[in-house]
Amino acid sequence: AFLTSRTYWRTFNAEYFRDRFQNIDRQVSLGTGIGHDVVRDSSTEWDVSAGLGAVYKRYVSVQADSERSNRSASLQLGSRFDTHLTSWLEYMLELRVQFVNERNGRYLQHLLTTLSTSLASDLDLDLSLIWDRVGRPRPLQDGTVPEKDDYRFVVAVKYAF
Repeated sequence: AFLTSRTYWRTFNAEYFRDRFQNIDRQVSLGTGIGHDVVRDSSTEWDVSAGLGAVYKRYVSVQADSERSNRSASLQLGSRFDTHLTSWLEYMLELRVQFVNERNGRYLQHLLTTLSTSLASDLDLDLSLIWDRVGRPRPLQDGTVPEKDDYRFVVAVKYAF
């Protein structure tokens, strides 16, 4: 819901996440927040946002003296930038950070960057790089600590009906 022509209230947002490489069996984030359009014109959109929420996280494996799941309040900050570089090439960059309690990893970062082009009238090609980071990963049952960073490269072909 827009509060002014450039400021909006995101009444409810939810995300489900799973990453077994980072020892995350499931992570559910719920929240609400306020955002502001820094730039919005025919070729470029850029917004920033902040909000409050909650995170529930269940781990794949934990040490014997640790709980397998946790809940935490969260402070969420984000920004999304989307622009048309040319008539046939679009670029998007999105960064989100959630500050959570120590047991849930201290902070959770998510970066998505995508180049998108139209192959035909209803067919698009997206090339995306995704970076997820947990500030303080939870050790596995055997004591090893997962990497803080997880990278993925995604090639997607999309068809619009």
